[in-house]
Amino acid sequence: PVLGFNPTKHAAIDSLVSRDGIPAMTGGVVNLHRGGADVVIENTRAGFTQAFAQGFRIFETDTRLTVDGALVLSHDTNVNRLVFDPGADRNVANLTKAQIKALTIDPQTIQTDDTVKGTGFFRAQGYDSASYYFLDDYLADFGNKVLMLIEVKDNVLTGDALVHALERNGIAKENVIVMTFVDAYVASAKANGYTLLKLYNTAGTATANFANDRAFGYSIVSCES
Repeated sequence: PVLGFNPTKHAAIDSLVSRDGIPAMTGGVVNLHRGGADVVIENTRAGFTQAFAQGFRIFETDTRLTVDGALVLSHDTNVNRLVFDPGADRNVANLTKAQIKALTIDPQTIQTDDTVKGTGFFRAQGYDSASYYFLDDYLADFGNKVLMLIEVKDNVLTGDALVHALERNGIAKENVIVMTFVDAYVASAKANGYTLLKLYNTAGTATANFANDRAFGYSIVSCES
């Protein structure tokens, strides 16, 4: 496996390369994490469209399953951070597609992982509002036009639904890499011959077993944070 990594985590990467002899990918590849989060509103049609227009051709995103079986692009378990509603714990898995479509992502108060980007940050980039983006729409817009790195976030059912969506939309296997922290989530992707990427956070790399990852079928290992 090739080791991809966050360049701010060199110490963790160096120790892994030394310990396991894994070849490290040191540069030359740019992917749009959540469609360019922190520059555009993450995982939205507008963000990916802007990135495509600027010439980016490797897109990374996350997918979760709604209660009625739709796949939506969402990094978080719930919608609170993007909708900025700390008073309600609304998990994607408990909402219908219609309920999520009805939500508005407000660029005035949207939170990133690190801070609340209020005071008009995203409005200054030209965003008045945004909506959640569903996987079928994403595949229709960008399928076979870019290399898609798609993380399975929830469970085995999400992984199964992802494979069905890729096949239903005619996405060539060479244009997709399926990612996960949890092996079971990508069992269907493995069985159907998709390229697999195993994710680790920095803490998890200390106990990572790359021989097992290779044996499972991962082609790439990535230290995400």
